[in-house]
Amino acid sequence: MIARERNGLPGTRTKIKMYDFSFISFLFFFGTGLNIFSAALMWPRRQMKAAIPMFGLMMAFMIWTFCSGMELGATTLSGDVFWSKIAYFGSCSVPVLFFIFSLQFTDHDKYLSTRRTFLLWVIPAVSVLLVMTNEYHHLIWTAVLPNPAPGDVHFLYYHGLWFWVLNVYSYVLLVFATLLLVMEAIRQKKVYRRQSHVILIGIPLPWIANLLYISGFSPMQGFDLTPLMFSITGLLYSLGLYRYELLDLVPVARNKIFEDLQDGLIVLDMQARLVDLNPVAAEMLELNASGAIGNPISNLSPVLGTYVSSDISQVEIKLKPESYEWQELRVSPLIDGRGVLSGKLLILRDISSRKKTEEELQSKSRELEKLAEMDTLTRLFNRRYAENVLEFEINKIRETGVPLSMGEVDLDNFKAVNDCYGHIRGDKVLKQVAEEFTSGTRTLDVIARMGGDEFIFIFRGTQISESIQVIERLRQKVEKQKFTGLKEPLTFSAGVILCRPNETADDAMRRVDKLLYQAKRAGRNRVISEAK
Repeated sequence: MIARERNGLPGTRTKIKMYDFSFISFLFFFGTGLNIFSAALMWPRRQMKAAIPMFGLMMAFMIWTFCSGMELGATTLSGDVFWSKIAYFGSCSVPVLFFIFSLQFTDHDKYLSTRRTFLLWVIPAVSVLLVMTNEYHHLIWTAVLPNPAPGDVHFLYYHGLWFWVLNVYSYVLLVFATLLLVMEAIRQKKVYRRQSHVILIGIPLPWIANLLYISGFSPMQGFDLTPLMFSITGLLYSLGLYRYELLDLVPVARNKIFEDLQDGLIVLDMQARLVDLNPVAAEMLELNASGAIGNPISNLSPVLGTYVSSDISQVEIKLKPESYEWQELRVSPLIDGRGVLSGKLLILRDISSRKKTEEELQSKSRELEKLAEMDTLTRLFNRRYAENVLEFEINKIRETGVPLSMGEVDLDNFKAVNDCYGHIRGDKVLKQVAEEFTSGTRTLDVIARMGGDEFIFIFRGTQISESIQVIERLRQKVEKQKFTGLKEPLTFSAGVILCRPNETADDAMRRVDKLLYQAKRAGRNRVISEAK
């Protein structure tokens, strides 16, 4: 494709000094405009993977096409040779840039070290130097002679040895680049195939045109349509930018994803669109992979869309809030071979088993905490819990002014029950008493066994008069209750107070305890309070 010659077809001419431009010349200039348009579309996407070599290709096409148009119009040998030499800056660059583009597009740019990139440009650079100094060695053109045949091609170029070296080198690069793109098109999914197809469709036209030229089968002797065909290729690539989001959806991580990985892997581009996902992720999201690629992740999974747009790097989520399944989401930046941020990699790990274990442990922990707060015999709260609650509720009185009252109960002559019937029978009686206390109070109230046969009642939001009624009702209920194995009725004595905002829990305990023992001394089986 590197061969350079005059081009043209018969047509109307416009004479401008030393140039005589035909219709076909202006067609080449139109092709130059297409290349400029394509390059302008590429430039805003220069941060995308493979965009820089693609932009370079458009610029190389532009130089080659423009110089070919000028060469067609040149009527002197010096003018023709001048534009032919300048055209080599573009034509020598095309194979190298296309090869670099294919490596980056197919994610093989790890092989593009600085040294290797330099070596790729050695033969093109030497070729341009030889073109500029051809008069001294004739390695590019052995002769440039007037064309005896009528038409737009005024001069014929006869090629030297280095011309064929350059062509062989160029075709080797183009063949390898095309093979990479073909393999990528076969291997990739639907969206990727469309991108690769756009690129592959643009390759045959210049190839055919160039092969016709260097083999001597061109429609007109010395006529080379290659640069014009490259203009059409550039236009195809430009259309690919919009129709199939060429370069926006380059498969930067496909080779790094293993289909049989147990974690779900999701690759997003810079616009948070789905580029790729493995079967595990597709199953988690309940997606058809081929149909989902290219869509914004927020449309496919609002939950993932929320976290992708944030700065969170790791979080536990539920992809389906109503499900029992939990996933651990890790979000990592995806860096391409040039060190440029090209998207995000999402890793989803099923942690349902772990979450279930954690919940079971938390449940057991809560049970242990509850046991630490409870009396093991009666299943009422214990002394420590009652004291903590009492301290907390007295503090609330200072803040809210909500009343708080409490009562202390002691079973009368219960020691005699243990002595007469034994501790086993006595424990059963304590359990029954606790059940009577629980059934006769609100869930809001706190009942605690302080030790032995002594109990504390904490009545939240309750005036002393109401608390007295509750304790008295319980006293009568217990007295009438027939307890298993007891012949005599069971009674209790109680003291009831209204807690004060300026006292401590110990102060309140001492006051209610004092009233309890007043009830004991007064003959037992009664309730004594501070109420007047």
